[in-house]
Amino acid sequence: MEIEKQENENNLLDDVNNEVKTENMKLDKPKKQKKVCELDTLENLQKKKSDLQDRQNEIAGEIKAVNAAIRKVEQINKMSADEMREFILKEMKKKG
Repeated sequence: MEIEKQENENNLLDDVNNEVKTENMKLDKPKKQKKVCELDTLENLQKKKSDLQDRQNEIAGEIKAVNAAIRKVEQINKMSADEMREFILKEMKKKG
């Protein structure tokens, strides 16, 4: 049962790692960034600020998702064999 528990934990960690890698790939894409200069209009600067705030909110949501996955893995680590069996059955029913 300990092996199953470890496999499930590893699978969940793999899922989290894959999500993080995907998000990191999105962040690593080179973007053409203009230097903010004094000649920029107020409208352009406000739009840039708005875009950055939107991205910040998106990242905050991603962080919440990763934290939720971490809490789930921590819960699984604390489960007994019987609890693990019930959890696996419940997850299998959800997926299929």
